[in-house]
Amino acid sequence: MKLSYVKEKGFPYSAMSAENMRFDREGEMMFRSSDLRIAVKNFEMEFILRALDRNLWHRGKTATELGIGDKTLYRKIKQYHLSP
Repeated sequence: MKLSYVKEKGFPYSAMSAENMRFDREGEMMFRSSDLRIAVKNFEMEFILRALDRNLWHRGKTATELGIGDKTLYRKIKQYHLSP
């Protein structure tokens, strides 16, 4: 099975292990993924992180924007080890 690399801008480095990361010529991080579940989790984490940044890390506003409950957002922040 061939593994491909996918570009991710602004992706938290702590979320990826070194063996699954590399950088392109422009210095942008890319991650290797051969598993749809991993790709979906990475997308969800990035989506939540960007929403948190847009709302200045106000969890209530972010949860409302995302259409999820406050407790769900809190669990996702802990699950993905997100921080400002």
